[in-house]
Amino acid sequence: MTTEPRIRIVVLTYDGGQMTIDCLTSIRALDWPSDRLEVVLVDNGSLDDVAERVRREFPEVVVLEPLANLGFAGGCNLGIRHGVEGSLAEHFDHVALINNDATIESTWLRSMVAAMEDADDIGGVASKMLFADRFHGLTINVDGVEASDPGRALGVCLSAVRINEARDDDRLRFDEGFHGPVDPGRAGEEGQPVEHQAGSGKGRRAGQLGQGAGCFKLHQVSGSSQGPHQRRPDGCDGDGCGGGGLPQRP
Repeated sequence: MTTEPRIRIVVLTYDGGQMTIDCLTSIRALDWPSDRLEVVLVDNGSLDDVAERVRREFPEVVVLEPLANLGFAGGCNLGIRHGVEGSLAEHFDHVALINNDATIESTWLRSMVAAMEDADDIGGVASKMLFADRFHGLTINVDGVEASDPGRALGVCLSAVRINEARDDDRLRFDEGFHGPVDPGRAGEEGQPVEHQAGSGKGRRAGQLGQGAGCFKLHQVSGSSQGPHQRRPDGCDGDGCGGGGLPQRP
């Protein structure tokens, strides 16, 4: 009998309210054994009652309250390393990062893991992201680079990361100098240490598209480069509850 990989899912929230509850509800419905899955919620200094609600409604979720907004990078680092002494690879095979303003399909994690484990040279994968409950399209002009072209990625919006002790991936961390999804001025410089290729949640190998896409459904898009205490009019901090980042290996 095949044992499923051990997964830790990290979710950040900052005054996320019902969005965070919806996100965790979708995680609870994942097609994955509960004894092989741990969900960690990092409350990045929220002023709402989301942490209390999660403890009451989702007793299986580990809730961390650093009592400050650590930003996206700092919050992810806290969630990834929480309770781990020594090698992360001794505890988990993969770490998945999910925005709290997103919900996921029940097959999302299984598709992501399948793409990840298809080849040893894939260090991280990203899933397809869709606007939730939107019937109209969005036009994006691209530069002609094919999504299926393999190669080194300077920056990706990662959804899952392989933890591989042999390749030192258990030292996974995000650069806490970044606030928000991408710092364009540092993308080239900071992207160089990443030695693995990035795969797609739809992929059979790094950079190749295939079947079984895992999907995010985004309820809003957020981001900020103004520091961890920048708040938008709707009350959501871009660093605390949205965006993505590129893990760095020291």
